[in-house]
Amino acid sequence: MQMERRKIQIGDQPTPEMLKEIEEAEKHPIKYTSDSPKLTEKELSEFVPYHMIDHNLYKPRKVQITLRIDADVIEAFKREGAGYQTKINDALRSYVFG
Repeated sequence: MQMERRKIQIGDQPTPEMLKEIEEAEKHPIKYTSDSPKLTEKELSEFVPYHMIDHNLYKPRKVQITLRIDADVIEAFKREGAGYQTKINDALRSYVFG
């Protein structure tokens, strides 16, 4: 089976063709090698999304918006000190992406 690279964006839905490819791929067994060994449950549990390890690894494009947020919520973030907008962004990212 030939692998094809596709660029997708957050929120994109898979096409019927993509879903068919996924169904076909499920019919083929996974081949583990010394380069790609099967991971244990412990190893899998240690994985952390890359954006949560080091923000320098992933720099998404920023978009400036106007957003109405309750005053008490903003004040709570501001009380934590400098970088409150980044903290709000991190909270939203965590909510959206887990």
